[in-house]
Amino acid sequence: MNLTPGYEILAESGPSHEKSFRSVVVVGGERFGEGVGTSKKRAEQAAAYEALRRLGVEE
Repeated sequence: MNLTPGYEILAESGPSHEKSFRSVVVVGGERFGEGVGTSKKRAEQAAAYEALRRLGVEE
């Protein structure tokens, strides 16, 4: 089983100058967190933060 986190972009919306992205972090085939951001990187960071909160690592 692969326990390395991976990210998927679930959705992209808005005009080209004001995009919004929705991302999910997946570990071992299971979704651990979702996030939204104004760039793919920010959406992935928000998803990672949510995953850490879910795991009790981040408050």
